[in-house]
Formats: sequence, C-alpha cells, structure tokens
Amino acid sequence: MSRGALFALLVLCAPVVAKAADTPKAIADGFYQAVISLEEGGIPDSAGRARLMPFISPSLARALARANEAELAYAHNSRHAVPPLLEGNIFVSLFDGVSAASVGHCVLRKTQAVCPAALSYRNAGGRAYHWQDKLVLTRSEDGWRVDNVVYGGGVPFTNQGTLKSNLAFALVNARGR
Repeated sequence: MSRGALFALLVLCAPVVAKAADTPKAIADGFYQAVISLEEGGIPDSAGRARLMPFISPSLARALARANEAELAYAHNSRHAVPPLLEGNIFVSLFDGVSAASVGHCVLRKTQAVCPAALSYRNAGGRAYHWQDKLVLTRSEDGWRVDNVVYGGGVPFTNQGTLKSNLAFALVNARGR
C-alpha cells in the first residue's frame, strides 16, 4: 500500500477511532484508571480533579469543586482540630480504595448510561476485597461523562448511597447544619 493510500485510510478511520474512545465503557475505564492513580483520599484538590476532568460531567466537576471549597473552609474554621468531612476514597464503596476495575456492559437510555463495575482492592497484608459499584454517565457536549457513582459495597464501614449524595452531605455539614 502506498503512503498516500495509507494516509487516506488513516484519515477516514480517525473519526471511528475517536468515537470508539467516547463510548460509555471507554470513559468508565478511564475514570477508574484516574481514580486508581489518585494518591490521597477524601475530596480531591484541584490537581486530583484535573486528573478526573476528562472523564467527569460538568455537574460532577462543580459538585467536587464546591465540596472541596467547603472542606477547606471547614478545616480552617475548626483550626484543623476535626477530621475531614469525607475521608478515604470517595469514588468507590471501599474506604481504602480500589486496586483493579473491570467495567461490564453499559446499559444506554437516550442520554444516560449505567455501567456496572467489578472492583477489587488488595491490602498490604494480601487480603483481597471484591464488590460491584455502578457508574451513571450522561451525554454532555464533550461526549459521555461520569455523572455519579452508585455504591454497591453493601457492607459496614463502606460508602453508602451515591457519590453526589455524599458530596451534598459534606456541604450541609460544613455549614454546621
């Protein structure tokens, strides 16, 4: 195949490759890789949120930014004498975090997709934990983006409900209500 023909083939295939990278599953996979790469727990600071930005919806980005601002004000007002409002990994059920994620078949409904994920964590002692959470994605101007996490751990001392409900809880408690 000549270079010209190869170039033409690549140009024609580029939109297909770009679209394939914007599937709910691809975004969900990227989201979990970003979550695994975060080094600190709790509400992520601006550097942590920057890692997540290619994968999260504008709504979730705003919720994280507001919760981070509230957390900083709460810590300042309490002279850092109280624990953070949200601790541990807030993006998965298990407080300790996630070591591996396998996103399953995403169910699409118009502008929303729900993607189950089999998650696991192996602690320093070698004990493994396994559970399943769900990601809720929305179709934004930039393509599919994670808008919420539905925790599915279902055991004591894990995150309960959804990520957005926990962020809202942090906002209310930062105000002392």
